[in-house]
Amino acid sequence: MTEEGVDDGPIMTEEEILAMMPDDGGHLIESQISPDPYDGQDPRPLILDGTFSLVNIYIPPGALKPGETDTYGENIRADFCAMDYSEQKKDPSSAPMHRDIMGKIKQCTEHRTSFQLADIVAKAREFDSPANAATRSMDVKGIVYHLPKSGSSVISNALVAASPSTTRVISESNVLTIILKACRTNPIDCSKVLQSKVLADALYMLGRTNDPQEENLYLRIDPEGALEMDVLHDAFEEAKKPNWVFVERNADEVLSKVLEGTADSRYYMKSRKNPPAALTQYVHVVSGNTVTLTEASDEEVISATLGAIVNKALKENAASDRGKFVDYEDDILNTENFYKVLEFLGVDMEDSAVREAVDAEKAKRGNGVLSGQAWSLDTVTAASTKVASANGLYLTHEIERVQDVRRRY
Repeated sequence: MTEEGVDDGPIMTEEEILAMMPDDGGHLIESQISPDPYDGQDPRPLILDGTFSLVNIYIPPGALKPGETDTYGENIRADFCAMDYSEQKKDPSSAPMHRDIMGKIKQCTEHRTSFQLADIVAKAREFDSPANAATRSMDVKGIVYHLPKSGSSVISNALVAASPSTTRVISESNVLTIILKACRTNPIDCSKVLQSKVLADALYMLGRTNDPQEENLYLRIDPEGALEMDVLHDAFEEAKKPNWVFVERNADEVLSKVLEGTADSRYYMKSRKNPPAALTQYVHVVSGNTVTLTEASDEEVISATLGAIVNKALKENAASDRGKFVDYEDDILNTENFYKVLEFLGVDMEDSAVREAVDAEKAKRGNGVLSGQAWSLDTVTAASTKVASANGLYLTHEIERVQDVRRRY
């Protein structure tokens, strides 16, 4: 049940990778890159028939600038490759993240193809439109938001295990992370309407399938992506808005575990130099405009970032009846409560075979270097004075507010 909390990071194109290599006449490069099994084939039909799936997106500065129309720019491009979710379906813990699945496929790491997003989405929608079409896009059935180190991967893995043939989980996809963060650097000159439209088109492509059995699409969002959960929810038609859960845990345990991992702590420390507007506003309100992140300690920067994430979830929960807060100790460690979480996300837990499959997956570590190994109760890390002090400013208060909400369930 360990959580990594590290996002996919920007994925370089094949051309960018090649540009970084020394020029040796091409012989070294040719020997290191595997043959493309689709070499010589037009990639467009492969995208349309569902062989190729969306794996990355590029949104240049200004591409979401407000304009006279509700269409986004032609310079937003999308990468596609021959994604295969069969390993996720066979053993969810073996490939719990979208990047894990893609990283196991040479064609995806070395031979992706790129197209204008708007153009390829329009062609895909037209291709899927006939009543007898072999391809379609699944609706999103549920969304998992979370704090890092809180057990969210065991939920996303259990969703697959409950019905592998019918379910696909897109877990912390680079595509969604990039779109959700696209308006952070210049929010005033960035249209949330266009951002939601790009999200809707990306979700359409992520959900496309040529498998007649697949029908359940779930998303697990990178922790920082929750700061834009309202934008993501706006990307859905009102009648198709899915239920969502937000997974949280004791504040001091979360912060202590994040600080234990160098990559994890660096990821959240990026907020010090270039904080999103939502985080800046949150710190301004909570501190009474007496604190700036540039002056804050490492612990305070991370706690403030995580506090802002929970604060956003609380606001979104108050605005709709589709959300549910999930506590690590009470709802994940407790088997019956864990079943209720899955039921909230649309899983039929009355079936004994489903329960057996879920129990088997829940007994494994869901993510990280030990993913798939037998799980035992995490060792609780004693919080340092710095951790307790930083959380006293931010995260602890937000978790207490969450517990108040949960007591009303």
